[in-house]
Parts: sequence; structure tokens; C-alpha cells
Amino acid sequence: MSATLCIGLRFRPGSDPEQWARTLRGLLEWEPALTPATVQRRGEPAAADDEPWSDELWAELARRCATLQSWSWGLENRAGSGTSLDVGIGQHQGETLIGMDRPQGDLAQRFVELLDAVRGGAEPAMGFLYDCAAHDHAEFVFEGLHRLTGVPPLLYLDARALAHVGGRSGLAQAPCRRIETTGGGLLLVVTDPWQSTAADRRRAAEVARLLGISAGSAVSFLDPP
Repeated sequence: MSATLCIGLRFRPGSDPEQWARTLRGLLEWEPALTPATVQRRGEPAAADDEPWSDELWAELARRCATLQSWSWGLENRAGSGTSLDVGIGQHQGETLIGMDRPQGDLAQRFVELLDAVRGGAEPAMGFLYDCAAHDHAEFVFEGLHRLTGVPPLLYLDARALAHVGGRSGLAQAPCRRIETTGGGLLLVVTDPWQSTAADRRRAAEVARLLGISAGSAVSFLDPP
């Protein structure tokens, strides 16, 4: 992946194909460079490695997103940009991973605009923003509602996820920028994804403590069965 910014989104099961279609449209409206040229249907032996993308596939993709069975597609734009979009169903959650060049302007505001773009569709329960190339950020590909073992540079939690860590008030003392989002969510801007100082690491450690994360333990955002 040539992209420098990764945005991982996690979704609770239960959204229908129409909601997923709205979310997929919203992502493209938010960042048109995500429009794919090829698709890789991972785990499908008969599929070509780089199948040309067709707009007819959007409906199939939305239907797949509404299932509970594990699968993954990789969508890539190869027209000179470093953008990609991985979509699939993982453990207890829907997953998307956006890879893109570092955007200009306020990264937090850019993410809030993403949330607004998918409003009314399948809405993310969690979001991670981090440097795709950073070795110590690689773990976030595997994190989600089932577990969070570390704090990404930017962390988004919706209202239901926040309820697992004491709500917005539970993070009121977080030593970082806090942005309240529509619907009761919270975006924590903990560090710069591309640089980390000793002060940044101390800040991230304090946010981890407030979330209930400690060495060897994780916090889960899954609702009780």
C-alpha cells in the first residue's frame, strides 16, 4: 500500500443492503478518489486477482456487507492515486479500511465530514486513524469492537461504544482534543499520526488508562448477548 493514512471503520451487524449502499455512496462522495478500478475478491478461488471494477458490483457489495458470513474484497484505484478501500465482514463486525494520501487541512475535521457523509446509512461504531507505514500502528488492522489493546492517534467511538467506558463523561479528563459528533459520538485526537514525542506517548498512555486498557489487557465494546 502506497497510502500514508489508514482509516479503519468498524460497524455493528444489523444494517441492511440499502443502508450499506448509502454508506458506500457516502464514502465516494466524501473522497471521489476511492472510486475503484479493480477488485480482488479474497478467498474466492475462481476470482481473478485484479478483476476490472464494474458499477454493477456496488449492489452485490452492499448485499454482502449485510451478511454475517466472513469475507473480504479489496478495491483499488490505480489512476495515479494511492487510494484503496477494503470492505468485509470480520469477527463480530463489519470492517472497512481506507488507504489514502495524507490529506491537507485538519485531519479531525476531515473525519467528521466522513461521518456526516455516511449519516443515515450503516454508521461506524468505531474509527481508527493512523499511519499505514508505522510499525507500531500495524495492530489496529486487527482491533475493533471485540477488543482494543492500544490507542490510535485518532480514535472515534459512537454513543453505544462510549457507554462501555463510562460515556462522554468517562473521557472528560482525557488530555487531548475532544470533538463531540452528531448522535452522541466522540472523536479523540490523541497524537499526530506521523510523529510521536515523549509527551504524545504519555498522553496516549493516559487515554488508555481512562479507556480501561492496561498491559496485557484489552477493552471490549461488544454489547451483552
